[in-house]
Amino acid sequence: MKGPKIVLDKEATGWIPFVQCFDPDCAEWFSDVDDNDVAQILYTSGTKSRPKGVMLTHRNLIDQFASIIVAGEFRPEDVVLHALPLYHSAQLNAFFGAFLHLGATHVITQRPEPSRILDLIEQHQVTEFFAPPTVWIGILRSPSFNPERLRSLSKAVYGAAIMPVDILGELSRTLPWVRFWNMYGMTEVAPFATALEPREQLNRPRSVGKPGINVEMAVLRDDGTEAVPNELGEIAFRTSHALVGYYKAPDKTREAFQYGWYHTGDVGFIDEEGYLTVVDRKKDMIKTGGENVASREVEDVLYGHPAVQECAVVGVEDPYWIEAVTAIVVPRAGLTVGSEELLAYCRQHLAHFKVPKQIVFRQGLPKNPTGKILKRALKLELREET
Repeated sequence: MKGPKIVLDKEATGWIPFVQCFDPDCAEWFSDVDDNDVAQILYTSGTKSRPKGVMLTHRNLIDQFASIIVAGEFRPEDVVLHALPLYHSAQLNAFFGAFLHLGATHVITQRPEPSRILDLIEQHQVTEFFAPPTVWIGILRSPSFNPERLRSLSKAVYGAAIMPVDILGELSRTLPWVRFWNMYGMTEVAPFATALEPREQLNRPRSVGKPGINVEMAVLRDDGTEAVPNELGEIAFRTSHALVGYYKAPDKTREAFQYGWYHTGDVGFIDEEGYLTVVDRKKDMIKTGGENVASREVEDVLYGHPAVQECAVVGVEDPYWIEAVTAIVVPRAGLTVGSEELLAYCRQHLAHFKVPKQIVFRQGLPKNPTGKILKRALKLELREET
């Protein structure tokens, strides 16, 4: 197997080439370790609560490499672009680590800026690229976007957040030669858990697929029993690449591993054919007027409106509704849209109790470095404004 090749974007400064680690003069950097020794402490995204330190062992990482390499059809001849921070589990372990394990070629840039991504894919003939939905939306809407610039791209992955169905359809129509995977997981499972294959993308646009080879999956009721097909519950995993614990947080570790499963905090269901659908984060489910509303469902509808660039839906404390369904919308450049138009559009596609009580317009949405929308920050902003 050939050794890895790493190309640094000219804008990437302060890096030391990884190959220097294999120089005989660096031998003192290495020591004997056991498979079950902790190799990493990575912090969760902090989009819903304070970040927690996730302890992952060498065995966790190697087993996760095997799971994702098989699921994503990774190959040594791939040229992979890394545009998200390498301190984040998805970019570090799911893509950089797994492709390093294979000896693939890596192109590294410092930030997921759409025009720069387009330049690098074209310049280096990149074949594989991972990004969350917000970055894919940015690429589609970039003034520099031209499908032909992505002609070398054969495999693409989205994940880390839920892809709006309309955006997935646009990607499939605009880049028909690219095979897309939807991959789902979290830092606590190092991070890969499930994948939806390219052939299923348009047939099951809301599904995150089936578990990887080293992953067992279930949807659990509150009492720890397994839900029947299509019944909502908390998504849980048993896998050899699940964390050994949260750093200096034994109580949170015990809570996460109730009933012998790792509990994700995500709500979803498994259908009769074994495909998983994520409905929402438990903490993002909005309780309004005695009804439960999944923020994702409302966001999917809003993304179907041609004037919506980005959106996020949250529950805002309300004396009457308990939580009022609130949509924060970023309009597309050059288009104008008002609250009444969007509310009327929502009424056409949603049950009355799911229609937002208010729509707030913004120039942009707060995101962490991996492109996830920070709903916790949005809720705090709206609470202060109220």
